[in-house]
Amino acid sequence: MVKSVILSYLLILSFVSNLSAQYKLFPNYLNIQNGLSDNQILGAIVDNEGFIWMATSTGLNRFDGIENTVFNHIPFDSTSLSDDFLISLIQDKEENIWVLPKSGGINRFNPKSKKVERFLKGYTKENEIIDLPSMINVIELENGTLWFISHTGLYKYEKSKNRIILEFINYEEYFRIRNNRKSFFIQSWKGILSIFFPETNKVIKL
Repeated sequence: MVKSVILSYLLILSFVSNLSAQYKLFPNYLNIQNGLSDNQILGAIVDNEGFIWMATSTGLNRFDGIENTVFNHIPFDSTSLSDDFLISLIQDKEENIWVLPKSGGINRFNPKSKKVERFLKGYTKENEIIDLPSMINVIELENGTLWFISHTGLYKYEKSKNRIILEFINYEEYFRIRNNRKSFFIQSWKGILSIFFPETNKVIKL
């Protein structure tokens, strides 16, 4: 029963996930009246176990086909979300769910422990500590490296040191990033399309 319900949502969510940076209504048969924390879904994924995870402006939602569970920011609890307003999310190869709070920084949610690790500070290549801005999207490359994009920069998760590194600064106001396995495409609000090569740290405008 659960599996059949979840499968029926897949086509809908594939559309919703492509619009993760926009405000869209979720189908009214799963709404705030029956458990969803907000009718506006900003990002959605289906994890490896078939659960549907949704980023909303009022928390992280998990739908199992029957019930919806909401995870929220809890004051004075550093293992909860740093903010309820979530812009986007992704599940990595290790099954962690990375969510992007509007207020800035990055949260890594462990679906098994239900705990969050917050990344509110990052580092430059010169090892200077910086505040992480609001990220607008995240992708995982073929090699498992996670890349985050803000309006003015590219950031990488450095797994060996468990930290976020600022890799590239740009002032064309990015708003979209697309995975291309070993490289990725970046689009700015001005309509400029670029391709970024992580191995050489080069950006080429197309």
